[in-house]
Amino acid sequence: MLRSKIDNLLREFRRFTLNGPGPEISAALLGSAQVNFFGDQIFVKEPQTRERTAFHQDATYFEIAGDQCCVMWIPVDPVTLEGGVMQYLRGSHRDGKLYQPNVFVTQTPLPGAQGEPLPDIEGHMSDHDIVHFDVEPGDVIVHHYRTIHGAGGNHSRYQVRRAASLRYCGDDIRFETRPWAPKQLHHTQRLNDGDPLSGPDFPVVWTRRRAQEAA
Repeated sequence: MLRSKIDNLLREFRRFTLNGPGPEISAALLGSAQVNFFGDQIFVKEPQTRERTAFHQDATYFEIAGDQCCVMWIPVDPVTLEGGVMQYLRGSHRDGKLYQPNVFVTQTPLPGAQGEPLPDIEGHMSDHDIVHFDVEPGDVIVHHYRTIHGAGGNHSRYQVRRAASLRYCGDDIRFETRPWAPKQLHHTQRLNDGDPLSGPDFPVVWTRRRAQEAA
């Protein structure tokens, strides 16, 4: 019974990820003629979790290069600043820099990671243009994959903080090896540097041509 319920939930999540509104929203924001699904992740912070998610930039955790990649943060619980809602350094995706990826709970870089050191944002929050949005289930926050962002701990007494992160890529994204990037053990193939995303690991989930034909 439990296994069947889990399988149904996974099928529904897959359907939402590949066939829900995310691909079309991504295409509009990225200005892309085609959108590939890149990956997903689930985040959970239990009530009274003190550890924060250190400020970081997604781009250097991903083995891709290019400009057309966005990340959707989709909460299934109401989240406020107290509960650890996402915080963004406004406009940071425009500075053209790639920053060292860290271990998420501190600014300690991943072993062998390349990139510029990230400024000490946590220690000087008032010196930076940080924005956040309180969210409810059904809300979606979208950020460019070079946007610097982080989150506090979940200091609420009873409210769990759960969210899904969905990543979509557009026309100009190409594979680029980053040896320090977290391994994606579920991937079934290995692309070469400079290859466009393709194959079962990165399915095409939207094209302008198909959208025009269906209109």
